[in-house]
Amino acid sequence: VKIIKGTESFRSAIGQALIYRMGYRYVIIVWKDLDKKEPYSAAFAQDKEKGFIDELSKMNIFCILK
Repeated sequence: VKIIKGTESFRSAIGQALIYRMGYRYVIIVWKDLDKKEPYSAAFAQDKEKGFIDELSKMNIFCILK
């Protein structure tokens, strides 16, 4: 579970998930979005980011945004 406070925490969570994936068959990232001005949930709906999330799922890294 990661709290999103900005772009850096988003990148950090993905990097950490890639490292965990080396040791585990499946990894699930659960992000808690606290940014009220520019919520990341809007970015998840865009094609570019959705494509990236789909690529992660092919590596058995699954993302949930709350």
